[in-house]
Amino acid sequence: MNIAVLSDTHGMIPAAFFTLAESCQHIFHLGDWEDESSLFELQALPGILTAIRGNCDREPDYRKQRLVELAGWRFLLVHELDWPDAIRPTVRRGMAEHKPHLVCYGHVHQHGVTRQEDSWFLNPGQAGRGRNPRSTACLLDLHAEEIRASFYTLRGKQFELLEEHTLEKPRR
Repeated sequence: MNIAVLSDTHGMIPAAFFTLAESCQHIFHLGDWEDESSLFELQALPGILTAIRGNCDREPDYRKQRLVELAGWRFLLVHELDWPDAIRPTVRRGMAEHKPHLVCYGHVHQHGVTRQEDSWFLNPGQAGRGRNPRSTACLLDLHAEEIRASFYTLRGKQFELLEEHTLEKPRR
């Protein structure tokens, strides 16, 4: 199963993302889409879209935090994490309640993955406009005991592999 993960599009989704995500079964947008029409564009892809609200989004119909369970993995989707200095109390409560294997977050516009507190933390980076000159997104290839996380640079209609990581499933 494949999941495309993006965040911080700020009203502009690069064309390369649509090509990158066309074979994915799920799409996670981690907030700061700003304009709901961006989400309508993503709904045209064959994958199931799960979107949360970021600090720049005003549409009240979207939650700020959401748990998604797929292929035996628990994903906690949040926008603002306040990582790495601290984890927001609302996120910490969600982690205590749901015990996610992977916390997917946005807001900081920097891609990366790390493990702490018996969970993985993944940020796909900034896909659209923002303070980072490079647009990035992530593809997750789910398996029973591991996920391959592949980060891509998005340029126009082209995407290029930036880096890959193997995330072993945390034991619960």
